[in-house]
Amino acid sequence: MNKMTEKLIKDMDENRKAKFNMVTMIIGFAIMLMGALCLFIKSISVEYVDKQGFPHENFSLIPMDYLFALAGLIVIITGEIIYLHHKH
Repeated sequence: MNKMTEKLIKDMDENRKAKFNMVTMIIGFAIMLMGALCLFIKSISVEYVDKQGFPHENFSLIPMDYLFALAGLIVIITGEIIYLHHKH
């Protein structure tokens, strides 16, 4: 194989790794955005206590926010680690 063919193959592999890293970052940020959306919905939802004393609120959105944020962070960090590992 000549040097030009080897360089083209290496560049294509680098482009594939960079695209994978970009897609991983976009997915991670989308997951984190879903968590922020849960927090936004929680903040604008109506909360009240009825006549019997039962509260009506969307409390389950708060743990979902934290889970989405953590999952997005894990996806981003894992993608970066894999990208940096394959780059070297």
